[in-house]
Amino acid sequence: MAEYFLAHREFVHEVEEVDPLTAVFTEPLAAILNAIERTPITPLTNAAVVGTGSLAYLLAQVLNCLGCRPTVVARDDSLKKRFFEKLSCEVIEASQVKDYVAKRTRDGLGFDIVFEVSGDPSAIKLAVELAKPRGIVHLKSTPGAKAQVDTTMVVVKELSIVTSRCGRYQHFEKAIEMLRTGAVKPLATTVVEGVDSIPQAFEIALKREQLKVLVKIRK
Repeated sequence: MAEYFLAHREFVHEVEEVDPLTAVFTEPLAAILNAIERTPITPLTNAAVVGTGSLAYLLAQVLNCLGCRPTVVARDDSLKKRFFEKLSCEVIEASQVKDYVAKRTRDGLGFDIVFEVSGDPSAIKLAVELAKPRGIVHLKSTPGAKAQVDTTMVVVKELSIVTSRCGRYQHFEKAIEMLRTGAVKPLATTVVEGVDSIPQAFEIALKREQLKVLVKIRK
C-alpha cells in the first residue's frame, strides 16, 4: 500500500464532520447517485432492486429518500434480507418472483424499473423477467463474467437497458452531504483494525451474512 499519492486539487473532495468509517462509502454512494440521475425516480415509480449486498443497501436508502419504496429481490437462502427489512423495504425471495409480479404489480405486468446490483452475472435474466413491457432494466453491478440473456424477451417487451458505473464530481459532493446529514446510513457488519488484519478481513467478507467488512488503519 502506498503511503501517499498526488492528485490535482480540483479532483479532491473535503470530507468534514463525517467519520472515516462512514466516509469510505462516498464512492459507492456517488455511483448510486449517478445511476439515479440516468434513470429519474418519482414517488410513483414501482422499482425493484435485485441483490442484497452493500450497493443494494445504499440504493434502497436513496430510493426511500426519493419517496419510492423499492421491492428487494433476494436469494431464497439470503442471510442479509434482515438488513433491508429494517429499512422498511418489502423483501421477496427469487422463487416468489412470478407470483409476486402477477398479484402485486400494476396489471400483473411487472416493475417500472429494475436495478440489478447483485454482482451475479445470471441476475440479468431475472431483471428482464421482472420488468414490465417498455420498462427499464438498469445494470449496475460489474461481476466480471459473461452473462446470458433472452434478447427475444428484451425486444418483445421493448425494454430499455441502461447502465452506469462510477459517479462524477457532483455525485461525490452530494454523496458526502447525504452521509454528513445521515440521509443515508451505510452499514459495516465487521470492522477489523490494522494492516495486518487485511487477510482476515477478506476471509470474513466471504461469509454470506456479511454486508461490508472494513479495515480501520491505526494512526
